[in-house]
Amino acid sequence: MLIPDVWHHERLDGSGDPNGLRGDEILVEARTVAVADVWDALTSNRVFRKAWNHVAARRVLEDEAGTTLEPQVVAALIAVLDQPSARRRAPYPAFDQPAISPITV
Repeated sequence: MLIPDVWHHERLDGSGDPNGLRGDEILVEARTVAVADVWDALTSNRVFRKAWNHVAARRVLEDEAGTTLEPQVVAALIAVLDQPSARRRAPYPAFDQPAISPITV
């Protein structure tokens, strides 16, 4: 299924773009991409700021779950991130370390 590239900017509460869709009006695939997009945006370096650490990014997802982000998708991502195997192989800083710290394995 193709998802229009802007649908992941829609939010559960209708506050998103481009159409102000809400809840189940938004394809579940787009709601899933929205959660991944927020996680990636927060945990990646940008030209205007350093990446957030994973604890802070997780708090944002948890705070937005049920309001702007699909709570089941947020819960699924957190469950995966909580698995020790995910942390071992992840190419990013540990959850309790600043994002700019060196990675140690």
